[in-house]
Amino acid sequence: MTEGLPEVIVARQEWSATELGLLDCALEFYGAADAVIDYGGPDRPRLRYDALGLQAVREAMGLLERRIRAAGAEGLAPERIARITRLERDVVERILRPRRGDR
Repeated sequence: MTEGLPEVIVARQEWSATELGLLDCALEFYGAADAVIDYGGPDRPRLRYDALGLQAVREAMGLLERRIRAAGAEGLAPERIARITRLERDVVERILRPRRGDR
């Protein structure tokens, strides 16, 4: 069924809906973060103080955190979540820890 398809397409076809959702959220977060970083000039990179841009980063990270928790609840391993999202494993584990209000 996948014979003759590029490797990247084959790999993506093997991902679950949960994994693809995580990837989409991670890309949205990194795109929002990139939009508020100024890479030009001698003292760079530097954060651009753009209220709407920073709000977009907060919203994208909030959605990514919710997706990470949902993926963990569905049994996706922290290592796999970290690989998909490109977050450090300890960050993923911290997000997956039960919060005080969740107990």
